Amino acid sequence: MTVKEQQKSDSGTSRDYNLQIDGISCAACVTNVERALKSVSGVEEASVNMGSSEARVRSQNVDINEMIRAVEKAGYGAVLLDEMGAPVDPEAPAQQKEDGTSTDGIGADSDAGTATGVTADDTRDSQAAAHRPQTSRFKRRFWIALPLAAVVFLLDMGPMAIPAWHQWVMGHLTAWNSVQMALTAVILFYTGSSFFTGAWRAARHRTADMNTLVAIGTGAAFLFSTYAVFFGREGGLVQPQDVYFETAAIIIALILLGKWMEERARHRSRDAMTGLLEMAPQRANRLVRDSGSADQAQDASTSQNADQAQDASTSQNADQAQAAST
Repeated sequence: MTVKEQQKSDSGTSRDYNLQIDGISCAACVTNVERALKSVSGVEEASVNMGSSEARVRSQNVDINEMIRAVEKAGYGAVLLDEMGAPVDPEAPAQQKEDGTSTDGIGADSDAGTATGVTADDTRDSQAAAHRPQTSRFKRRFWIALPLAAVVFLLDMGPMAIPAWHQWVMGHLTAWNSVQMALTAVILFYTGSSFFTGAWRAARHRTADMNTLVAIGTGAAFLFSTYAVFFGREGGLVQPQDVYFETAAIIIALILLGKWMEERARHRSRDAMTGLLEMAPQRANRLVRDSGSADQAQDASTSQNADQAQDASTSQNADQAQAAST
């Protein structure tokens, strides 16, 4: 039985699902995803945690693929997670428990995972590995953008501090600005490409988010500066020196730094939560009252306490009777 078939067999009961959402960057993204999930018929409740990029959905008789399609239609990605945070394929066969019942990974116990050769540690490791590439991507792109942005800033502001350098640059202004344009293009359209693709995705779905703000701001500065390089005229409305390449470059570099710090903090929080989960015992033994030694010991102790209480009561009654006769 697949996960989808298991969901149909559980129709009439509410179920909780965890979804990993890809592309969340601001509070507007959270609102868009929640609205998309709640638009699916049968979804009772949907909440998105921006810190972990996970959605918690409570639904009744709803195909999980229908919820995933609703999220993708809103311009984001969605993957079903099990209770340990590991990705689950909705088309995968449901795991069989020892009592014959099925589980689709949502609310499954540790025995089911052990039976298939996947332990809780394996699922936590796979979940952590799924988040590391995004963290390293922001880190790598930041360290590419930072030196390039520093060079663009130096090329733009350096000549203002040295008159001789400024005079030489004014004689080669087009070539000088073209170098800044080329370096800024690498920063915007390689290291900052995710902002532009995110803005385009939001525009296709008639929404706006932080990516829209970054793309419009830096894109406008780049396009205006490019126009000034090739079509600017001395004394005209737009002059050749009216370029703002360093502004666009520095904005992208700083936002990449913020994204990297945010992802690193999120990763550390996830590791801390994983550490807390690892401290919890994986198995508990339940003592059943029968002829076991533990129950016998408890019965013997109870009997001994009863005998002691009876002896004390008898001794006390004898003392009271003796005092009364005296």
